Amino acid sequence: MLVVADAWMWEGFDQLFDEERALGERAVQKRRRELAAGRHAARAALEQLGYAPAPIARGTHGMPQWPAGACGSITHCKGFAGAVVAHAREVRSLGFDAEQAEPLKPQLIDLILSASERAALGPQPRRTDWGKVAFSCKEAFYKAYYPHARQVIDFLQVHIELTSGADAGEFRIELVDDAVPSAAGLRRFEGRWLCDGDRVYSACAVL
Repeated sequence: MLVVADAWMWEGFDQLFDEERALGERAVQKRRRELAAGRHAARAALEQLGYAPAPIARGTHGMPQWPAGACGSITHCKGFAGAVVAHAREVRSLGFDAEQAEPLKPQLIDLILSASERAALGPQPRRTDWGKVAFSCKEAFYKAYYPHARQVIDFLQVHIELTSGADAGEFRIELVDDAVPSAAGLRRFEGRWLCDGDRVYSACAVL
């Protein structure tokens, strides 16, 4: 279930539960708006799955704490916030990410993609670049991965393969560092990405 935040959600900080407002008490206005939009979108998605309204707390490394029997992911960037949720009996975990479509800064490429990953890339997507797509896809993967391994990992501890049409495609990620634990016994994962010209969106699931 996907819900994209609408205007009232961005302005709804005061309508958050007390526990959620506490997360943004010392934050700047921009961060408060993002917090409100993300939490309201996530709660709306959960309600469509049959969950009663309840606070969505923050766990370790900022990961949302989902109600029993649910899993999900929240993302936000300039002008966009949204959440995806599912029943845990159907999906073990989800990762969802959105980024501005502007190309990744050149000095960051080596931190995101290894030489072998870059060598395997095809022609650049039409409305963004592979660096930004890879960054978003690895972020979405990490959000799906972390609830299982509870370990922070580096971008270069995974290997990504990207395929595309002009504006969308698939990705495959493999844990290539033996020191990195698996997620639910898995070391290979798949997902999809899309660019609409304004943003890159990516999603990954551990099934």
